[in-house]
Amino acid sequence: MNRGIRKSMFIAFFVFFCLAVPPLIYYAMGYRFDFNQKKITFVGAVSIDTAPKDALIYLNGNPVEESANLLSSQVFIKNLTPQSYDIRVEKEGYWPWKKTLPVSPRSVTKAEFIVLFKVNPSPESLAKEIQKIDFSPSSNNILYQVEEQSTKECNETKECKAKAAPKKIGIASFNGSLISNAIFFNVPFIARYAVLSWNKDESEILLADSDNNKFFIVGLNQKNIERFPSEVFFGNEPIKINNPQFGPENNTLITFTHNQKLYLYDRMSHKTSLLIEEVFALSHYDNSYYYLKRDGIIYKNNHIFSDEIKLYNEPISSFNPLSDYSILVSGSSLTNSIQIAIIEKNNNKSFWYLDQNRKTPTLIADSVEGAQFSWDLKKILLNFSNKILVYYISTIEEQPRHDAGEKEVLFTSDLPIKSVRWLTRHENYIVVATGNFIDIIELDGRDKRNIVRFLTLNDPKDIFYYKNEKALYVLDGFELKKVIFDY
Repeated sequence: MNRGIRKSMFIAFFVFFCLAVPPLIYYAMGYRFDFNQKKITFVGAVSIDTAPKDALIYLNGNPVEESANLLSSQVFIKNLTPQSYDIRVEKEGYWPWKKTLPVSPRSVTKAEFIVLFKVNPSPESLAKEIQKIDFSPSSNNILYQVEEQSTKECNETKECKAKAAPKKIGIASFNGSLISNAIFFNVPFIARYAVLSWNKDESEILLADSDNNKFFIVGLNQKNIERFPSEVFFGNEPIKINNPQFGPENNTLITFTHNQKLYLYDRMSHKTSLLIEEVFALSHYDNSYYYLKRDGIIYKNNHIFSDEIKLYNEPISSFNPLSDYSILVSGSSLTNSIQIAIIEKNNNKSFWYLDQNRKTPTLIADSVEGAQFSWDLKKILLNFSNKILVYYISTIEEQPRHDAGEKEVLFTSDLPIKSVRWLTRHENYIVVATGNFIDIIELDGRDKRNIVRFLTLNDPKDIFYYKNEKALYVLDGFELKKVIFDY
């Protein structure tokens, strides 16, 4: 090979290097040519997390080779030119999840904690002739009232008359069968009960007869039920007991109200003492009491009422001494924090959140039928007669991002909303009972919200999600049913 040929080859390789290497470098840096926009742009990516893990993922109708598998529930799809992509997650026998999400340059669009729910699951029947259900604060025990069908008694002349149906209260823990492990109490004197309070270790329950205004204490360890007085003496004056509750520490001490005064009753000595005047609502969490006074402000006190603390300086707006209020206190052992809210149960049905950073009560909404904090205490779920709203207490940095103080309507219905609960351990879904239906709704409002018609039942009255078991309990008419999720 002569010198001229070598020179020509060197020049050719040099030109090829100069032309080929820069595009390779830009490609490695994430630049691509966008044929739709006919320009060079920086790429983005999509991160998808699914349950079940072996769900199939489609991007713009094309299967993704990196679809989730049994070892990992997360899929990372990279080198995507900036545009909107149709994402579909599916598995045979499950409702699909689909959403159109934008991908931006140099960023990752996240669709995480996606859950697929089974099509037409078969609920397990746990018990029948159930009148109502209640769950303990720890969610580890269930209390339910059973009223068996009435029977007929006939004498020798074949004259028959109806025999009243026996009433029973059953209490069971969540171990898969509510009948085999339940403790039953015959309660012919209780037409319908209301749970007023569980004691700290959930060994006793304070009930009220909704019809006769009588009170009862059910002892789980002693397996007995006893009357609690409806009236006691304070000095020489008889006073009527309202809203009795176990104390946070001592099971023998029970607080109650009378004419906006807070009293303490000792079950052992049968003595009554006056604690605080002009109290309009009372609750307790851990070792402390929380109460609303006439000034419209919530105070905190220890279990012996010796250290009153004013929680904020401004009263709740439009405080009405004639209204009926309740205090919602929820805590997290993980963050060692609590959240507090006030609910007006009549009149305007207003709901205030106590902003502990600004030390002020914030009016969130009126006409509120019910409210519940999320398990991480970052959100509040508010249900109205025909809609559900979420209020973000804290800023949510994860996609989709939400600012503290933001409100978002999750669901509206032509039918009255019977019950609503948080669902899944990440609380990115809710479950709602309306009419004959149980619907599951995602919180992610980007594009269209995925809504699943999970169950069609006879008359779902109440629902409860037990996250330790990943199970949904439904009181369908007078039958208690259960569905276990497999995510």
